[in-house]
Amino acid sequence: MRYFLKHITQINLPMAILLSVGCLGFWVPDFLPSTDSTQYQVTGVLTTLFLTLVNAVVIVFLMYQRGITHKLSGLPIVLYLLAIGVIPMLHTQWLLQIVILLLQIVLLLVMNSYRNEHAVQASFLSSIFLCLTALLVPDMLILIPILWLMFMMQRAFNLRVLLASLIGCGVVALYVVLFRGIGWIELVDWDAIWIRSTIELNFTYKILLSVITIAGAFFLIANFIRQERENTSITTSVWCLMAAFVPCAILMFFPPAYFASLLIVAIYSLVALSTYFFASRESIFAGITFLLFLVLLIGIYFIPYFNR
Repeated sequence: MRYFLKHITQINLPMAILLSVGCLGFWVPDFLPSTDSTQYQVTGVLTTLFLTLVNAVVIVFLMYQRGITHKLSGLPIVLYLLAIGVIPMLHTQWLLQIVILLLQIVLLLVMNSYRNEHAVQASFLSSIFLCLTALLVPDMLILIPILWLMFMMQRAFNLRVLLASLIGCGVVALYVVLFRGIGWIELVDWDAIWIRSTIELNFTYKILLSVITIAGAFFLIANFIRQERENTSITTSVWCLMAAFVPCAILMFFPPAYFASLLIVAIYSLVALSTYFFASRESIFAGITFLLFLVLLIGIYFIPYFNR
């Protein structure tokens, strides 16, 4: 038992594939016949599921490339699929998965800019990708100041980096103005694609936010204590993840009509921070914490059944 608890967090890729099949079980009800199901909804679920799998794979390589995991661990695949799977209201939000894919590119650009002479180019490109996410979900504009904070953490922020970021935002803004002028963007039903239209500040949502915030606070504190033992590059990468989680976790508690879509960013950051916590520890405490974290995530799925 002690050996099991000590090594349970060390999940290799083949084991992750097997566990992922179990995580996909949470998506099964979306494909069952129901009175309100439509072909459009099924297509949305399939698209979201595919993009979720893509993001789960990308996060593995991002964590490994930045040294957050010291090997190609399957842990982030399992945690990300489970975290998305237990929240049914995210199963049709395929645009949010595109947002996460773009944000992972932003993270990679920022994390690779530590004391880098190419930080100006990274700032320009990351601002473009971040503003592209805002075209899909306007709430993501709130992440622009957080992007600048991340560059400060990477010790790469200066006037040139700031100007490059503003120019990158300006390029996307010019693109929007031009295409709005010829009526192309009006083809997109913005209100229909925002997740805020599917969330109400009910009991289930309150519990969900509380679970994410409490778990995130634990991993924040635990990882903060460990920072002094890591090299500077890994430390700054983890700090970037913390910078993404904290404001999103706070803003999610505002009325859903404003920042509800930041839920997906908080979930992604939570998965990344928990991956760092578990991957850097082989102890009984880490094993017990991992099992409790899994129970907590799975419990989210059954909250609506207790609220009927």
